[in-house]
Amino acid sequence: MKTIARVLVFGALLSVGSTHALTVAYITEGPMMRNARLAKFVGPQIGGPITALPDLDKGGTHRLSVRLNSKYFSEDKSFLYIVEFDVQKRVNDRDSGKVLFATLAKWYSWGIVPSETELRKNIAELITSKVNTWTPE
Repeated sequence: MKTIARVLVFGALLSVGSTHALTVAYITEGPMMRNARLAKFVGPQIGGPITALPDLDKGGTHRLSVRLNSKYFSEDKSFLYIVEFDVQKRVNDRDSGKVLFATLAKWYSWGIVPSETELRKNIAELITSKVNTWTPE
């Protein structure tokens, strides 16, 4: 099952506890942290220089994309996951007029965890060490 949630569409639901103006797109695929749980967990942790990027609705050109893919293995009762954070810049294709997002910076973490608790710990470490320390050019 694939769940896609975008702050632009579901702003009130996804920005619970979030104090930044940065637009964040959340995408989950698999059994872990579905139904806006990823947004509720990640949103309040985003901080540092990256939050200075203005919201797309307010004329900004950047967004943070957060993607989580997971799969459950019943043999050993574990989850394989990959979580990706991308800082993306909005660009317009001159020929087609489509809006595209080019990746400026990317961080990821993957592994096998026994529970969502361990996954949350790994995501928090990635946010603290990489995402929140990135400085816009």
